[in-house]
Amino acid sequence: MEKIIYTQGYKTLRDSLKEELSKSVESFVRIGYLLKVARDTDVLKESEYKTVTEFAEVEYGLNATQVSRFISINDRFAEGGYSDRLDTKYQGFGYAKLSVMLQLPDTMNEELSPSMSKREIETVKAEFDAEAKVTDIERVLEGSNSLEGDTSELDDHTQLLYQTILALGEAEPELYERVAAVDGYEEEEEILKALPLIMVPSDTKVYSIRVIGKGRMMLTCTEDKASIVNSRTGEKEIYTWAEVAAAWEYAGAIEKLPFPNTTIGKWEKRYEKKWPIAPVQEPKSESKPEKLKKPKKESKVVKAKPDDDAEHIEEQVEGQLSFEEACPEIIPQDYENNSQEHEGESHESEAGEPDTQVVGEVAAASKYPESVEYERREVLDLLDGLRAEVCKEDIKCNGIRELKNNMIQLIASGLENLAMALWEYEIELPDEEDEDD
Repeated sequence: MEKIIYTQGYKTLRDSLKEELSKSVESFVRIGYLLKVARDTDVLKESEYKTVTEFAEVEYGLNATQVSRFISINDRFAEGGYSDRLDTKYQGFGYAKLSVMLQLPDTMNEELSPSMSKREIETVKAEFDAEAKVTDIERVLEGSNSLEGDTSELDDHTQLLYQTILALGEAEPELYERVAAVDGYEEEEEILKALPLIMVPSDTKVYSIRVIGKGRMMLTCTEDKASIVNSRTGEKEIYTWAEVAAAWEYAGAIEKLPFPNTTIGKWEKRYEKKWPIAPVQEPKSESKPEKLKKPKKESKVVKAKPDDDAEHIEEQVEGQLSFEEACPEIIPQDYENNSQEHEGESHESEAGEPDTQVVGEVAAASKYPESVEYERREVLDLLDGLRAEVCKEDIKCNGIRELKNNMIQLIASGLENLAMALWEYEIELPDEEDEDD
């Protein structure tokens, strides 16, 4: 074999190879762009194809779902939402990860790292999906964490961080223990250097924490900052490490309590229960030392721990009357079908055709767009939840108080959204004069 001579040098080879690999990995962005061009211009007039879907399927074997995904990725992640280049903040993720990120809010995607695996990003999405299953009624009836104390003097920005860190310390005692170790540092600078090393073992760490009465909060930590994204609203707050340190002091991990002053003692005093982690037993002297194992790679995403003290509201207490039994006089004849429809179940006749039976009072739904129907269902779900709570046989005073304090605002907000959706629908309708013409 003849000796191959390459005169360009290592740097040129490295840079050229990197450029080509980048083109290969992110070519899906250009695919989405070209499909959009085929969709949005008259370029297909030169061919036999009428739609971009038909063109892509015949020429390249891409089905409608794949075409839609390529286009959606370009919409969300390309420069300016319409380009053959990936936005710089999303470079390095790849097609598989971005396909999952399509289903997350932008505020959360901005906090993710390319070094995260697809499985870790799927875990983040699963946490968002889990919170979506908790209704506003359930969240309201949770009340608030009795351990918080009076935080009324704090602004909403700080209050959210304090509530999140307090819940994180309770759910992750081992993390609480590691944070408490910085108590030995006298200078604040030392604490602020140590905290990121403890909470962010790699470039990014995402903690999913369920805050009672508020829902899951996605606490994302990097070396420079921390942020909290509300899984219910997608809203984001950004914090400095000094603010995080203050929150851990509020949770009792850094603050030196009068007594006791051990880590376990601090945790038990702050959370008013026993330390849940069993102490590590020393191996017997006569036993052979175990073979050293490679430490397990730590995930960049920590899932929210289930709340052991609270059950879902829809789970019926033993001996409690059902909604149908408690309030038969106010239940529509087709209430059961209505409930199933709100749960997203499809109703089809034996022949396989959609069931056209009108459910409850939503008879005239067909003439409205989905945006109106969605807001209408949101209001009805709130009212159904309110009615079910009021009709409970074991109705509780504190539950009604929580509804009184929150339900008016929720219903008012729902009605406002419904009114806006109807208004947008109405202004799109043609004028009566136009219809006569």
